Amino acid sequence: MIYLLSLGFLIGYFVLAKRLEFGWDNIPFRKEISSAKVSVIVAFRNEKETIKFLCEQLLSQNTNNIELEIILVDDHSDDGSFEILETLNGIVLLRSEGQGKKAAINYGVRIASGSIILCTDADCVLKTDWVSSMVSPFNDKAIKMVVGPVVLTNDFDSFFGHLQIMEFASLIGSGAGAIAINRPFMCNGANLAFRKDDFQSTNSEIASGDDVFLMHEIKRNKGKIVFLKNSSAIVSTSVKHNVSSFINQRLRWSSKSTSYTDFDAIVISLLVFGANLSILLSFFLLEFRLAFVLLAIKFLADFSFIKKLAHFFDIKRWSLYFLSLQLLYPFYIVYIAIVSQFKNYSWKGRILKK
Repeated sequence: MIYLLSLGFLIGYFVLAKRLEFGWDNIPFRKEISSAKVSVIVAFRNEKETIKFLCEQLLSQNTNNIELEIILVDDHSDDGSFEILETLNGIVLLRSEGQGKKAAINYGVRIASGSIILCTDADCVLKTDWVSSMVSPFNDKAIKMVVGPVVLTNDFDSFFGHLQIMEFASLIGSGAGAIAINRPFMCNGANLAFRKDDFQSTNSEIASGDDVFLMHEIKRNKGKIVFLKNSSAIVSTSVKHNVSSFINQRLRWSSKSTSYTDFDAIVISLLVFGANLSILLSFFLLEFRLAFVLLAIKFLADFSFIKKLAHFFDIKRWSLYFLSLQLLYPFYIVYIAIVSQFKNYSWKGRILKK
């Protein structure tokens, strides 16, 4: 029975991976000129090392005909971040009325005068055409959300950092491929744009201020969502420098899954978990022949897709890290999926309870 179940999960995983790869291959290139008014919103807390540099990048954007408003919302920083920004001109600086990133974004959207909201994180690095690239698809009135590419950078050139880059690229690529086949289920708030009216009209409280749940709400309302496969729209941010901070981040991301009501998000999450659990169990039960077969199926499912993602994101020596990740991933993903349902996690000095 375990053989059939395990093979079923891996065959399902194989089909899913190839569907997502097909979606990635068929994402159209978009480069248009927009004249919309855009409000960039950044919620930040204790980001004194990076926040001024981010503002400088925003203020030096090639906006073309775009009217740009830059709003920074402080989530009660206690490291002097807010005071650093008080000396800058050309930005709207606010203190959040509530607590947490979600409340800060909600407040920023409420204040914003732009019809298009563009979000990123305080520790991100942007290209000079980022705003104009991310806003261009909104010339199509049917488009309600634009998801942009995000890549990790490894300043210390560590092996652990390269594994993170590889794993994160697979997440971004999977989300992009799913969007392209009209099955959007995942996005990253570090590079995300949407219409203000759609944000304000969402019925779900959890959708407002949260990237994934906002996507699910727009999808439920039949709004069109696209991924911008354009190198000028790539946003970069640093890898986590130790295992503890990486695990804490992934626990925070995974903890959302119990609140999913989107069918695609639930099915894909269960399929990925089931496939990796099957590989893990085959090792623990000493079924090494089965484990080899399952790993081989997963390798064939992932290899060509990861190769394309590595090319797009310009990831060097990707094959070495891909092979390492194939062996480590089942242990990592099963641990995160289970522990995230019970363990509290921290964010910017706050303990958030599950």
